[in-house]
Amino acid sequence: MDSIEPLTDAELRITVESRAGLPVEDATVTATVYDPKGQVVATDAACPRESGNTYVLSIGHAWSERSGAPLLGEYTAYVKVLRAGARRTHRVRYAVQYPETGAR
Repeated sequence: MDSIEPLTDAELRITVESRAGLPVEDATVTATVYDPKGQVVATDAACPRESGNTYVLSIGHAWSERSGAPLLGEYTAYVKVLRAGARRTHRVRYAVQYPETGAR
């Protein structure tokens, strides 16, 4: 599992390839990320970055509670890829844990 410091920004990186495994650099990619409580923490178009077929959605520090406490558990991202009239939607789940600090 990944550990992300509370109240920091994060990124969701999405790599888009054709069925043949070729990079897709001209897609429109949108994503919505839900926290373990089912609340939206990010929704927007993902911007192309790096190699051209990697799209990035910035996730503000709202993924953690205002107190700074991490929301532990499973986050879900719904990713929609649109290209030349074809559309595919994928659901991605990832778990987040925050290590013990030893503070009491």
